Amino acid sequence: MLRRIWLLLLLAPVLFGCGSGLEEGGRIPVPRPFGLSSGEQVVMVVGSPATYRGSGSFEDISTTVDISAVKQYVLFQTLQARGLVTGSSEPTITLSGFEATITVSDAQDSVRFENLSIDGQVTLTRRADGEYDVTVTGSRGSGLRAVIGEAEQAKLVRLARIVTSGGTNTVEVVLRAQVSPSLPSGTRITLTAGTGTGTLEL
Repeated sequence: MLRRIWLLLLLAPVLFGCGSGLEEGGRIPVPRPFGLSSGEQVVMVVGSPATYRGSGSFEDISTTVDISAVKQYVLFQTLQARGLVTGSSEPTITLSGFEATITVSDAQDSVRFENLSIDGQVTLTRRADGEYDVTVTGSRGSGLRAVIGEAEQAKLVRLARIVTSGGTNTVEVVLRAQVSPSLPSGTRITLTAGTGTGTLEL
């Protein structure tokens, strides 16, 4: 009897459709959801609005499970505690109203999410040495956070298939933010990426 119970426990992942690379609880991790590696500079160039453009890549997991539905995609990005501002010496600078356009692609497919609203505000406070302390505040932790819900179901399924097909994926990002107070056009606000985590919830 005990042997049968253990056998059922061992076979449960197969019987219930869990595949190699899928995390327990129906979650797929996505490294570098904003295309950023820890320690990479994020240079926001002030215009209308302030804008950062960049790209990155990561090796994905591989699974043979056919993914047909995704509940949501949660993206989270932390920033390191120091920043630089070139072209202004304001004592306090605030970046808010973040939006992003993110494109994820591999050799077979590409999917784009446009004008994503991002929760989080970045405050830079000038130090005596001319650098800035960076503080990130958000409703769900000290980082920038975006959630893509079921309204984008078709794109989310494509994304899930891209990041579970095995191989290299490319992430291209355009990040925009409103700046307060108003700074001269061309002012460069340099932030440094911390840890980024993405989760597809099935």
